[in-house]
Amino acid sequence: MGKFGSRERNQNVLINGFDARRSLPIADSHIAKLTINATKLQRTVARRLAQAIRAFVNTRAFELILLQQVGEKWPGQTKIDEKVRLIV
Repeated sequence: MGKFGSRERNQNVLINGFDARRSLPIADSHIAKLTINATKLQRTVARRLAQAIRAFVNTRAFELILLQQVGEKWPGQTKIDEKVRLIV
């Protein structure tokens, strides 16, 4: 037997073509209170923008960009000087 709810999750992916949204109940309820006065247009723009961002984040390119940034910011590593790079 798989994880709790995996059957429903698999059905959602097969029927709807996408995975269900992740939910953080405490954060969701707090932010929902902050955005209670949003207009229908604002909600539509936010929903479409979130869809586009999810599509981009779910790519290999995004993972490689993160890897590059983590590698650059990793403590204890220094960049190789351009002059040294040319000699090597």
